[in-house]
Amino acid sequence: MARKRTTGLTGREIEILRVLWELGDAPVEQIRQRLSRTPTASTVRRLLSIMADRGVVLDDGKIYGRRFRPADSARTVRTSA
Repeated sequence: MARKRTTGLTGREIEILRVLWELGDAPVEQIRQRLSRTPTASTVRRLLSIMADRGVVLDDGKIYGRRFRPADSARTVRTSA
């Protein structure tokens, strides 16, 4: 059975956003290394893809060596929550 869609961000997605707010923009491997219980690179890529589809993160459009950045600042997200 598939998981229900969440309307908000998951704990892992929030953790990824915190890393991106700290770094500004970063490739998958750099994000992965800063996460707790270090997930696989494919897991991080999948989460970033989902977050990009939701408009939470942006990427530079490259096929290889893609870098991600948050769509909004931490301050904007906190005030809208």
